[in-house]
Amino acid sequence: MISKFLTAMNLSKLFLSVLSFIIIGLFGSLIAQNKKSQNRHSISICSLPLKQGARGKIIFQSGNFMPSPESKPNVGSGVVRQIAFFEPTRMDQVTEGKSSTFYKNIKTKKICQVTSDKNGCFLARLKPGKYSMMVKEEGQWYANSFGPNGEIFEIEVKANEVTEVEFRINHKAAF
Repeated sequence: MISKFLTAMNLSKLFLSVLSFIIIGLFGSLIAQNKKSQNRHSISICSLPLKQGARGKIIFQSGNFMPSPESKPNVGSGVVRQIAFFEPTRMDQVTEGKSSTFYKNIKTKKICQVTSDKNGCFLARLKPGKYSMMVKEEGQWYANSFGPNGEIFEIEVKANEVTEVEFRINHKAAF
């Protein structure tokens, strides 16, 4: 009778051990899958392949950017923003928004719209040609660079090339 009891105890320990092993294995597998998923999402947009178009970074600058010997230069930080590429657009083809670098009622055609990642990285597949690039900021389109004929933040994409762009949103910065 005692040997039957000990055998039953050993079987229940064995059953619990096997059950624990299975449960731990399942949870371990789920955790590993979750880590793989997180790693996939942490890949920067800037590292993705692009054969032709525009790639770059959207940088937000706010505060004092005056050079100082006592501190490191402030460069700003990458931000998530909507980015649009329009047909080449001049100042006379938009309505000024809340200031001279904000626009609404853009009269040219929007060709492409993308969103930057949390680091400010973006890429856009574009055909060869010239485009005006603007960023959605505070509900309006924003750009702070102008060509000699009033072109708003004009970039050029050449066949089988990637145009590198650094776009600084600096309407809240002091220089």
